[in-house]
Amino acid sequence: MNKAFFWIFFLLFCFGSSAYAQHPIDNIVELLNHRELTTAKKLLSENLVHNAEDMDSRLLLGSLTDYFGDSEDAIKIWSEGLRNTEDDYPFYLNIGEIRFRQGIKGMNVKFRKGKVELLNQADSAKDADYKFSMLKLASEAFEKAHILHPYEDEPLIHLGKLHDHLKNYDKSMVFWAKLTEMYPSHEEYWVRLGNAALNLHHYDKAIFSFNHALELNPNYSPAYDGLSDYWLALGNIEQAELATQQGAFYNWLPSFCEMEYSKENYRIYELINFGGEKMDSKGKEKAVRSLLQDKSPTSTKFLATVCYYHEVHGELEKAIVRELVKRDKFSLYMLIALARHTEYLCTIDHVLKELMQVRPAGMLDLLVELLEKDQLEEETIRIAEYMGELGNEQAVLPLIDLLNPTFQSSLENGHLGEIKARQRAALALANFPNAYVIKTLESGLGNPEISAYCAASLYKITLDEKYLKVVALKRKEPTIAFFLKKIETKEAQKLAKKLD
Repeated sequence: MNKAFFWIFFLLFCFGSSAYAQHPIDNIVELLNHRELTTAKKLLSENLVHNAEDMDSRLLLGSLTDYFGDSEDAIKIWSEGLRNTEDDYPFYLNIGEIRFRQGIKGMNVKFRKGKVELLNQADSAKDADYKFSMLKLASEAFEKAHILHPYEDEPLIHLGKLHDHLKNYDKSMVFWAKLTEMYPSHEEYWVRLGNAALNLHHYDKAIFSFNHALELNPNYSPAYDGLSDYWLALGNIEQAELATQQGAFYNWLPSFCEMEYSKENYRIYELINFGGEKMDSKGKEKAVRSLLQDKSPTSTKFLATVCYYHEVHGELEKAIVRELVKRDKFSLYMLIALARHTEYLCTIDHVLKELMQVRPAGMLDLLVELLEKDQLEEETIRIAEYMGELGNEQAVLPLIDLLNPTFQSSLENGHLGEIKARQRAALALANFPNAYVIKTLESGLGNPEISAYCAASLYKITLDEKYLKVVALKRKEPTIAFFLKKIETKEAQKLAKKLD
């Protein structure tokens, strides 16, 4: 379960813990953040038995139920909370979203725990009828949500997308037009209005909408895609091809990297992605090596983008990062942005290793932001370790928050990676020898998931051998062994050999 989802859900719809909740919502959210989903669901159900008017618990219980794959039960939970008041808004919105999903995917698909399950294939006519009926129910739910909160954008967005899907462009155009009136600076709504107008052959309205979107954001690729369709509809192939190239180029650029389309920049883009017009398999590497020789800001942006997509691997990517870390302040800024935005952990690892050599401003903030990404079972990108090495006292609270010394998981979802991250946090805290850290680590000695790590860290801080006795209960623990080898006492060295 994505724990960020639950925090967002909580902030959007739960404006405070229910006064009569048997189990406080804050405690349940903490369970969700640690993926204790079954326990959280049980407590939420008990809250509703205790008080059927506990809307916070009802909202979260419905979301959990849907996550476990029981969509109809989730809708039932929310429907039973409807009271013909403004508080019905999030219920109708959630009901509509599930019905919309069912209307798009049909009855042959089921969503469970973030994965898609294919069911026995239903008759195509039956599936089509099912999709149509679900979309009708979705539309009704979104309409009711819109009536309750006419100036909220979510119901209007869903209604616009729903009618676009049904090809009811005369209806969808009404919703997109309303959204452009409510949020005139949102380029997405102008593009969607333009697409609906184009499908209705309202060409003047379409071109105006696409151009207005580009006035708001000259790099917005969907607007160029719309322009391409517009020029194709008018039979202007040359203009359509130009708009297609512009759309592809701007769509490729990550959000932190701004560049203008030009023939030369598009040529480099094609070399990196396709090997150029001749589809030369070695074209990408040649282009990258050429960019390494070019010290311009434009080459820095291209190289950062190559790494963002992990377009090259191994030594060549490492060479890019080594080059960027020594160029200038702008290239350091791009590396920090790259680490913050890319989804590739190996790329983040390469970047952090080099950044730790120069430790630019904002390094700790970056590490804190990346801390939750470092929760794999078999490998680490050493975020907690780097935070300890920086020696900045501001790292203590994030590390203690991750350590969470008294929490013990049920491992219902097998999240061993989270436990290992907490163990690394315990070792990193050894870099901050103060009374608060010592007290926190001592509180973790009774927790079998992290006790040995807390004890190892306490020994480094105090050199009190009583902590080594706790560590010695482990038969083999290479991570602690490596940690102890850095402590220059006979006792630490002896125990390190045993644990290695």
